[in-house]
Amino acid sequence: TSARTDIKLANFRAENRLQFYAEPFYTLAGLLGLDTNTQYLNIAWNYLIQNSAHDSIGGCSLDAIHQDMHWRYKQVEEIAKGVFERATKYIASNLNHYAVEAFDNPEPEKDIFLTIFNPVTHPRHEIAEAVIDIPKSVESDALALMDKEGTVIPVSILESFDEQPVLEQMTDRPMYFDMKRYRVLFETPSIPSLGYTTLKVVPRLQAKLKGKDIAEKKDGIYTLENTHLKVVVRKNGSFDLHDKSGVRKFKGLGLLFDEGESGHAWVHTPVSPVITSEKEKPKVKIVENSTHRGICQIEYKLRLPKNLKERAKLKSGSKKEPKMVKVSVTIKVILEKNSRSLKLAVEVHNKAYDHRLRILFPGTVAADHHFAEGQFDIVRRPISRTDDNGKPLGEGWVEQPMHDYPLHHFMALSDGSDGLGIITNGLKEYEVMDNNERTIAFTLLRSFRYVIQPSSKQDYGNNEGSQSIDKLSYQFVLYPFNSGIDGSGLYEEALRANLPISIVQTGGAKGTLPVEQSFFSINASMVQFSALKDAESHDGSKILRLYNPSELSESVELTFFKPPVSVHQCTLEEIDTAPITTQGNQVTL
Repeated sequence: TSARTDIKLANFRAENRLQFYAEPFYTLAGLLGLDTNTQYLNIAWNYLIQNSAHDSIGGCSLDAIHQDMHWRYKQVEEIAKGVFERATKYIASNLNHYAVEAFDNPEPEKDIFLTIFNPVTHPRHEIAEAVIDIPKSVESDALALMDKEGTVIPVSILESFDEQPVLEQMTDRPMYFDMKRYRVLFETPSIPSLGYTTLKVVPRLQAKLKGKDIAEKKDGIYTLENTHLKVVVRKNGSFDLHDKSGVRKFKGLGLLFDEGESGHAWVHTPVSPVITSEKEKPKVKIVENSTHRGICQIEYKLRLPKNLKERAKLKSGSKKEPKMVKVSVTIKVILEKNSRSLKLAVEVHNKAYDHRLRILFPGTVAADHHFAEGQFDIVRRPISRTDDNGKPLGEGWVEQPMHDYPLHHFMALSDGSDGLGIITNGLKEYEVMDNNERTIAFTLLRSFRYVIQPSSKQDYGNNEGSQSIDKLSYQFVLYPFNSGIDGSGLYEEALRANLPISIVQTGGAKGTLPVEQSFFSINASMVQFSALKDAESHDGSKILRLYNPSELSESVELTFFKPPVSVHQCTLEEIDTAPITTQGNQVTL
């Protein structure tokens, strides 16, 4: 789960873009009239499945194999991006902006609209970042947005600069627009589940922002605070998180923990001494601040042994000075207005060999078990390292049990009334330590010498891809909650974090679609959406896949944007098993 984390991150990114953006929206655009009789999605899925062989996705192969995998992931992402753009362009160009009184304009040729697409099956309302191009003929130093009710939405302008985006034409030479480009933050209205809403861009309108800035430096202490959370950054770069909805405080989050690695692709073998960031003095500064979002940046230069040989000198107290390298680690602590979760953007520039680098989050929840999303499931695992008789787990075993576990979108600690969820964007290995703090450790990278022994020892140490000498980027979301796991809202928070909204800029359109619409929604707390696709029978039928990861049965109400002709339950092989009664555009399961 920790070998070649770059492969895990690439797989997660490509899979999400294909499963939750390209395929469902291409299918929906086809229902609206777009010609989707193409092989793009089949080609992309084929590339993705080719990368799913056991030792390939596990990161346990030679460099050449993993280089080919990255090429395939690139094809998947490029195809998925193009298919999704084609679908959203079709939908956005068929909206009827002028059926809405607030959007009416005697000069529609000057109008600019943003269509915001939501890939998850529940409504969402959040702080969004957008890039908006405004013609220089109408641009000014101010702009605002307007929703379909005529409500003005203020923006925070992060930057603006001149830009000349190119317009490719199929029948003529490329042209360009002379624009002023703005990068802005704004608070979205509620965006319908698996659907879209529309905002109008209003140049030259100055809308006053309400509320105080999120970040602050006072007496040398850096804090970020909104309605629900408060974060205090310590001098060593770790930080404390206070959930204002209760008395729970999580202290000393974000420490770095590094140990030597003498294992191989399949097995982690730790080597001391351990090096942590506990006594480090990183550079800390506020890099962005507004009423919408505050970002505090923590920048480490960790001195780590170059390899196992040099780490051994540290342990033995050798008179020879060990060769050390500087490994840059940058952590951006991001808090948004009204958010109940804290985001982290972590970047590691690794220059050291043979080591495992982890980031620590003391959970401080009196929990006996931890939870993680698995395959269509939430898995519950014990924290204790002893059996019912108090003996160490695995005593007498040849192969000792591992305490590093896999996850998909998230893991969590919960004692039934308090909890902490941690969401990540593709990292696959975590551990919950059996200590008083219930420390959660996420593996950022594990670099190792590539050696295999099918019968005799085969040393491929010249294949340095397994050493992860590279720049790697990760995202985390810390989500405190006051309930058990099922009622926490963690699943929805994880999907919001890893499936962001997509914003499309267009001019005014006079089509037939409303400016706001939900294509599909699920009225249930835990039932999740897995796929919306064309049936393999190619008879015009569509396949919808759902699953319930909880231990409780649940009644589910599905609402479609128009009444289906018929609905049938079917197997994964898409064989009909039973008809399902519909009531207009709703189905109850």
